[in-house]
Amino acid sequence: MTETVLSITAIRNKYPAPQPDGPATWAREADSAPCYCVGGAIILAHGGAEAFPNTAYLANWLQALNPCLTHEQALWFAADIINSNDAQDVEQAWALAERALTVYVVAA
Repeated sequence: MTETVLSITAIRNKYPAPQPDGPATWAREADSAPCYCVGGAIILAHGGAEAFPNTAYLANWLQALNPCLTHEQALWFAADIINSNDAQDVEQAWALAERALTVYVVAA
């Protein structure tokens, strides 16, 4: 994992074409085309290797990148990022990713 958390803009510039998970994407992967989802782009941009993470795996990365997130918040963001991406609402997935990586302090 890289030590610096990259901005969503930087991640989007490096990984501009996320794909939903599913049979059409699997066919493209067989053709050696680079395939990844929004969550995968976050992980790949920070030195990971999973292009289509599951919810728990993405949540662990989100929490590592933003320690202000509780485990429950990280799971919520991860699930919503994946669900938005797979529903082909990539802009919503990127917006959720940006919120997840934005450091904030929860009031006590």
